[in-house]
Amino acid sequence: MGRYSSIGSLTISHGCKFNCDYCPIPAYNQRTYRHKSGQRMVDEMRQLREKLGIQYFFGTDDNFFNNREPVAKMFETMSRATIAGMPLRKALRWGTEATEFDTWKNRDLLKPARESGLRAIWFGIEDLTATLIKKGQSVNKTAELFALLNKTGICPMPMMMHHDGQPLYSRKGQYGLLNQVRFLRKSGAQNMQVTILTPAVGTRSYEATYEKGLVFDRVGGRPVLEYQFDGNHAVASASSKPWRVQLNLLIAYASYYNPLNLVRAIVRPANRLYMAGVGAQILGMAALCKTAIHSGLWAFRLWRGPITRKLVPPGPKSPLVMVTPGNSQYDGAPREAEEASGELVSRTYTPVSV
Repeated sequence: MGRYSSIGSLTISHGCKFNCDYCPIPAYNQRTYRHKSGQRMVDEMRQLREKLGIQYFFGTDDNFFNNREPVAKMFETMSRATIAGMPLRKALRWGTEATEFDTWKNRDLLKPARESGLRAIWFGIEDLTATLIKKGQSVNKTAELFALLNKTGICPMPMMMHHDGQPLYSRKGQYGLLNQVRFLRKSGAQNMQVTILTPAVGTRSYEATYEKGLVFDRVGGRPVLEYQFDGNHAVASASSKPWRVQLNLLIAYASYYNPLNLVRAIVRPANRLYMAGVGAQILGMAALCKTAIHSGLWAFRLWRGPITRKLVPPGPKSPLVMVTPGNSQYDGAPREAEEASGELVSRTYTPVSV
């Protein structure tokens, strides 16, 4: 298991206070925030480390710093824990996802986070200028936070979202995709993810995207398949030249992962994490070769066309049955074990917009 799954995925918390129209998290979690205790995390990591040899973990959080109190307690517990006779922070490494807004608000917890073994945070920044969505992100705040993370020894890993209306490059400001990618690299980003805004089931914008005629049904006579709604394919766009959107994605990756930036990372180390950046450049360039072929072929099909669009979202493949109180064998199912453990806590919150 350890040989074929070098990174273990762990559910640490669920829920996010934000309410982005393209994100299914608010509806999926019914606007609640749930988290595991620090001791439960230690127990799960210990078992996977000692029994399977897995040393790297990724927390599949929606917004790890969403609630300060449980996060602070978790860091405290994990900092004192030992695994295989070593402090937890030396026995393993882990990363997670969080919003820039909440990480900045809790930046005093970054040092305890490092002591708990946290080595990387993925940020759904989407758009530095907050034109696509406002989640408290800004150019200046991003630069300050990334500098602090690098100084602390935690890798900042931004995730961007290319969308209609965003140019590849802008002469003024930071709205262009390339402008933002280059700015993030110079600010200390140790890795980069760029995806294309894509309709997702469970989001408020899902049906509207179909009704506006933005979603592709067939491209070049071939149906658009479900796996292509992954953010890596241009499958919904108002542009008359959607192939440009696909190529923009490829160009953005190439502007970050390239031999020049590898040399820069080697000869001009800007922080204690420069070796992480070197490794990311090497792996990124290797992966970019495969990505270039795949994205190039899809861009060619978009260019060649024809493209037909779908005006109605796909319906359920199986009949849906409404469950009402009193007519289900699961109605009132006991939750004593979950509630008594004290390890899984649910909290209702009100979405905010920053």
